[in-house]
Amino acid sequence: MDKYRDCQLKDVRLEGVPGEKMDRFLQFRVLSDFAKKDIFGEARSPIERRDDDEGMPAGGMWRGEFWGKLMLSAARVADYTQDADLLTFIKDECHRLMALQDDDGYLGSYTDKERVAFTEETGRMMDQNPAFGWHCLWNLWNRKYLIWAMLMVAKVTKDQSIMDSVIRQMDQWIDMMHRLGIPLYVTGNDQIMGVASMSVLKPLVMLYEETGNKKYLDYATEMLPDWDREDGKGPNFFRNAFNGKELWQWYPNASGWAKSYEMMSCLDGLLEYYRVTGEKRCLDAVAAIHENLAKSELNPIGDVGFVDKFIGAAHYPNAATELCDTIHWIRLSYDLFLITGDDKYLDYMEFAYFNAFLAGVYRDGSWAAFSIRAATRHEPNFQCNCAYNHCCVNNVPRTFMDMASATVVRDHDGVFQVNFYQDATATLDGVTFKIRGNYPVGNIVTVTVSDTSAKIRFRKPGWCPKLTVSQQGNVYMLTFDMAPRIVSRPTDNIAADANDPKGWPYKRYQCVAMYQTDAVIRNYRSTMAATMMTGPLVLARARRAGATADQIYSDDTVNGMACTLKLTPRKNDLCWGAWDAEIIHDGKVVKSFPVCDFQSAADSHYGGPSGNTFSVWV
Repeated sequence: MDKYRDCQLKDVRLEGVPGEKMDRFLQFRVLSDFAKKDIFGEARSPIERRDDDEGMPAGGMWRGEFWGKLMLSAARVADYTQDADLLTFIKDECHRLMALQDDDGYLGSYTDKERVAFTEETGRMMDQNPAFGWHCLWNLWNRKYLIWAMLMVAKVTKDQSIMDSVIRQMDQWIDMMHRLGIPLYVTGNDQIMGVASMSVLKPLVMLYEETGNKKYLDYATEMLPDWDREDGKGPNFFRNAFNGKELWQWYPNASGWAKSYEMMSCLDGLLEYYRVTGEKRCLDAVAAIHENLAKSELNPIGDVGFVDKFIGAAHYPNAATELCDTIHWIRLSYDLFLITGDDKYLDYMEFAYFNAFLAGVYRDGSWAAFSIRAATRHEPNFQCNCAYNHCCVNNVPRTFMDMASATVVRDHDGVFQVNFYQDATATLDGVTFKIRGNYPVGNIVTVTVSDTSAKIRFRKPGWCPKLTVSQQGNVYMLTFDMAPRIVSRPTDNIAADANDPKGWPYKRYQCVAMYQTDAVIRNYRSTMAATMMTGPLVLARARRAGATADQIYSDDTVNGMACTLKLTPRKNDLCWGAWDAEIIHDGKVVKSFPVCDFQSAADSHYGGPSGNTFSVWV
């Protein structure tokens, strides 16, 4: 049913600067002995102890998700690397969890396996302490990740006993929920309308695809009427997708209900359901919501939302994004591309990957940011008293794997399409593509193809005014017009609460203030500003690029002034790409300063009082 078929992970290698960053991260967080012993050990602990609901009379924690996210990443990395030790480890680690499985099939991090639905008591506790909302019954959410991760390990290792464990887990879930008479939309967290638990849709359909057991497809089908409700209860995807409103306007208090990556996880599940059933309303609704998000939530650093909520982020003068949101926005865009064949989804993937995503991954491979800001510093975070595990950090390898498999695809007519141009080597159906050129810092890319008879097309990015392709034998040379430009933003649609100190954007921009400085607040903008781009790269005035504090924290803007941008490359060992920038208005240089690519500006732990400060605003 998909328009395109992508590469198997074992047949791709990401190279160049992003590939090296990925390799360091995978080595530290997945492949090392430290990862296998300490990181996985900490992630396994809540499942061993079943203490996520300990001391919480009406709620529970989400630590149980960490093992699932970590293993979901590790399974894909094992598929990518074919590392024998890792393949053995992920299999053995699943068996360690299987030893904890109850006779009825339950495996999770809650002692009370039936604690799944919010209650009046939960509501009273939330009224008394709004922060309690984050601790509302992540039981099924945690279990979803265990099921999904172990399903992926079973597929990669061909271990039937792991698959049998997954089947028993899912059977117990379905049988328990039917016995209790509880639909998924009233489970988990009342604020976010059940979407955390309902995101089980994707692994549920995948399990049906693996087993052919109609019980799983029937349970998936059972969920859909609750997204097509006469009473309008949210999120009501099928009806709201076409109501003409921006998503954050569907219901009051978007900062309470519009939880970004849980919602996108559900949408990705609808696409999987469409693949199996052909039910087109699922595809149509997801495509419409994706378009809605691209218009109302896309921020200047490539992601959607404002730190894990859809609140109309495109209308705010500041930008900050949770890395998990970036990861899921890329995944959702990728599935829509594979299904529809529309290249516009690749543009969204590329924009997010080279900017918000790579900026969040630390260059030494040790960690990743929770909140990626457009200015000052990115914000790390630690959750649930864990030293080595975090929702965003554990998810990071999945996006590298998505970008790897998407490098080259093939359609039903046998035509190959090269989608992305970072240095890579990819083989599909026996044809090998070697991509070189340091793209997108470099604008000339060579693609060497092993089979001269292969039918090939090259994606022309949406930002690119002109792509020139020449061929000599089996080598193609692609020259991209990188189009240095000032990107202005509209000033007539600023959100009414953009500067409210009590509002979500202001508070979430500060995040948990682990390494807070006055500069973070000082650089919180009250008016719209422009950004600088070359190709798909957002540019930043940064200490690493050589910019001064006065240049970084300047409040004035050329937004709306019809300026042009001139870039002159400069050498800088701290940055992937570095340039001297000149902003020209009416034929005169009105500003000049050094800049670097956004991902290089602050992709590490803080380095002292001035650290790796930056700003994308101009």
